[in-house]
Amino acid sequence: MVNQAANTWSQQLGMVATPLFGRERPDPEMSHLALLDGVRASFLLSTDDDALAPADWAWSANVRHHVLLKQTQIVVSRNSGSAETFERRSVESKLGEFLRYLEIDPGVQKTAGAIDHLIRLFRKHRATLLEKRLDTPHLDSFLYLLAISETEKDFIDSHRRGQLITKKYALTGFDPATLSDDYVSRFVEELRLSSVSQRRLLTPLTVRHAGGALFQEAHAEVLSEPTQMTLFGLAEAGQQRLELKSLGVYYTPPGLARTLTEIAIAPHLGKDQITINDPACGSGIFLCEAIRALQRQRYSGKIVLSGCDISEPAIQMARFSIASALLDWPSNKIEWNVETKSFFDSITADSKFTVVLMNPPFQSWEALSDPDRELVRQTLGDTFAGKPDFSTAFVQGSLDHLDEGGTLATLLPRGVLDSQRGRAWRESTLSQADLRFVGTFGDHGLFRHAMVSIGAAVFERRRTNAPTVMIWADERSNSADSALRALRHRLSTSNAIEERSENWSIYTVKNTDLGARKSWLPTPNALGRLLDVIRESNFPRVGELFTVRQGIKTGFNEAFVLSDDDLAKLPAREQKHFRKVANGEDIHAGRINSSTNIFFAPKQFASKEELLDAVPVFGKQLLRHESTLRQRKSNLEPDKWWEAVRPRPSLAARTPRILTKMFGALNMAAPDEKGNYLPLQAYAWMPNFRAMNVDQGLEGAALSWYCRILNSSVFFLLRREFAAAITSGGQLDVSQKYVNDVPIPLPTSDDLIALVSTEKPDLGASDENEEIVAASYRTDLSLWPAHATAS
Repeated sequence: MVNQAANTWSQQLGMVATPLFGRERPDPEMSHLALLDGVRASFLLSTDDDALAPADWAWSANVRHHVLLKQTQIVVSRNSGSAETFERRSVESKLGEFLRYLEIDPGVQKTAGAIDHLIRLFRKHRATLLEKRLDTPHLDSFLYLLAISETEKDFIDSHRRGQLITKKYALTGFDPATLSDDYVSRFVEELRLSSVSQRRLLTPLTVRHAGGALFQEAHAEVLSEPTQMTLFGLAEAGQQRLELKSLGVYYTPPGLARTLTEIAIAPHLGKDQITINDPACGSGIFLCEAIRALQRQRYSGKIVLSGCDISEPAIQMARFSIASALLDWPSNKIEWNVETKSFFDSITADSKFTVVLMNPPFQSWEALSDPDRELVRQTLGDTFAGKPDFSTAFVQGSLDHLDEGGTLATLLPRGVLDSQRGRAWRESTLSQADLRFVGTFGDHGLFRHAMVSIGAAVFERRRTNAPTVMIWADERSNSADSALRALRHRLSTSNAIEERSENWSIYTVKNTDLGARKSWLPTPNALGRLLDVIRESNFPRVGELFTVRQGIKTGFNEAFVLSDDDLAKLPAREQKHFRKVANGEDIHAGRINSSTNIFFAPKQFASKEELLDAVPVFGKQLLRHESTLRQRKSNLEPDKWWEAVRPRPSLAARTPRILTKMFGALNMAAPDEKGNYLPLQAYAWMPNFRAMNVDQGLEGAALSWYCRILNSSVFFLLRREFAAAITSGGQLDVSQKYVNDVPIPLPTSDDLIALVSTEKPDLGASDENEEIVAASYRTDLSLWPAHATAS
């Protein structure tokens, strides 16, 4: 039965409405629902106030609010226990504003959540089993105890019939008899009531609505050293080390998994059978989302689910999660199997899938073993180039085993969408399949434990030349989930897939245009016709006027860099071997303020003896770091350990240049007219004055003129359209590949003479300069969006 009020709310907000209860409390009227994908704004919605425990329900489902719809009022209860009442008509006329209120609700008190509560219990459970030297599997027993806790009344009686529980929840191989009645009783009682938040846990709500996050966090715990018991209880969890990066483990945001799954299965709902595979299934988040999505769509055909992962603990949790999800869908026609195995070992020539969903391991070429490198070479075939990430082999292998018309939804390192060496592989995939969707998300907090920027893509194995939906979200919190909600709303209500806000944008790109692009990275697409005007003006590109060079890389700054005070303590004859350096933090709004110096003597000394003869005092300081310096990765001669890893000798000449931060937004550049500074963790923009048509004597003014452009919000907004490589601080990568193609105007002699005649000109992002920069692009400042990020 459809709850019409909830359906209206979910559709307008772009959220997924899913039953709050399942097997533990039948709700045929759909009176209680979870509206998901708002992250902080996900909430529970009830249209019936029967037996309400709103705070406990919300806390158990890992959301912050419960909303009760009455005839004329709406009651918002927080998971902390407080509540607030609103007029229903007023709220329903402005649902978007209501959702934003839930996101920033000042009345929400910070409290330990249900996932925190369960992870703390898991740590305690592991520590107890270790302390008592019990021969009981830590994870299997914890999952069993979760299952037991679903029994509302006599859970000890359920425990005594524990083999039924292990069969029901796919815990085959676990012997319930290894846990005593007393231990089970104490554990379940502690599980059901959090002593920290004073909330009552309803386990089925947590497993159903927050299981993806819970079991991914539990997997992180399993990969960590067990927390030790101390005199005062459990040691701090923060003392644990998570060795996730080395395994390429980056966990999947549930909201993103849900959206990708919906997009991937939508074309196949009319088929009699859907075969779904996850070749790196982890704890089963994608497979469970597929089950729930198909259940929401009332799919009546046969479903075949399969998955694999090399982590046995992850597979244990995947089995439990899938079994739990299927208990909520008793009429399902699902065959399923997940196993501990590598995708490349499990796949056969006959393997074919309707849908593949995955978050493959992200491992750089340098981190791969020789067998895995060979596997990547074989899988990519003729498109192999450079040093591809391991994830590309999973994507290519999955594409090779898709049915005609099948869909693949995957997370990817952003570099796979953007790398120059990977362009041939990207072009090859477009010859096999349409790229239906690609997205990048600047909110690094979206991906827990991730050390790389992450994107997402959906492929369809057919060539229709259909446009690609592009989604871009900036680094601000809630940008990504707002964009995903907007996308769901658009897909459910309109064929026009185009919408943008200050923080995100959704638009389409023609297949032919995508194939011609160097990169698949979405950009903000915020300038609209303005970008066309600039392109039609045929301005030169940055790469035509400047050579952007990376700064010096020492490999160990502590050994080579001295402050002004420390440099002054050295003998004068040693000081001449040092140069002033500019770091990113030294550069701001047209000024360089540096107090550090670098030992810079590339290829000047043939031996350690020559070094110590020339700089005896500083040389002794260097000797203290010899062991560390010899361990740096570089192409240097091993015995020349006193040199920088990348000395960039071409930057040594004292020639004019502009210095910029490595990652910058506004006010990122400053002129260095005499070449006094060496860039360290910065870039040097070496000018081509001839290409600029700059008259002799006006070179310094030209540097200042261009700094004013580089520091402006106008140039920042333009850079975003060519490479939206956003960092967590809202800045953009300033490396050559991201700036070379950006249009940049030429100054007139009058422009430069005006600068020369101005004493200490302001080169920062002031209102006056913004107007000057906009005019130099032959535009009016009022046409430019007013939401550039300042830094």
